[in-house]
Amino acid sequence: MARVLRGVIVLAVLWCLIWAGVAMLLRQAYHGWFDARANMGWNIDYADFSVTGFPLRHRVEMDAPMFVDPFNGTAWSARWLTMESPAIWPGHLKVAVAPGEQRLSFFDQTAILTTRDLVADLRLAPRRDLELQSASVTSGAWRLRGASGHATEAEGLAFSMIQSDGDPALYDITFEAPGF
Repeated sequence: MARVLRGVIVLAVLWCLIWAGVAMLLRQAYHGWFDARANMGWNIDYADFSVTGFPLRHRVEMDAPMFVDPFNGTAWSARWLTMESPAIWPGHLKVAVAPGEQRLSFFDQTAILTTRDLVADLRLAPRRDLELQSASVTSGAWRLRGASGHATEAEGLAFSMIQSDGDPALYDITFEAPGF
């Protein structure tokens, strides 16, 4: 019995070290991407950045993210953004954006995108080539209001792209926007 208990403790400590190591690598990867964009002239800002989710998930949380690319005049901001994946396989990424307003800018034009339950889901094959198996974006009611005040809206959004018959060159694509 003592041998089994020691084995469980060793495995638990090992899992804690693996989770913490992957969390550190995730933090470095995101900050490396941010630094690479900053070297290209981008402005990336956020109020807080954290990696949580122990023991089963890695959850990257950003409060008040803002991404600005001055070269093509685009910018995006929201109240918060989360990126979450199972601790055992980061190739299944779920991205959620705060409900409410997001600002989208293109040069001197700013649009307000108001969403509810906006979630993107990305699944990569657990192989070296990280082949895309599926991607989807879903949302509850949404509204896009331009600088002129005109608005486009729908009761929801469902976009999916799923690999067809295991062929990496073929995808079944669906798009629905009820009440558009």
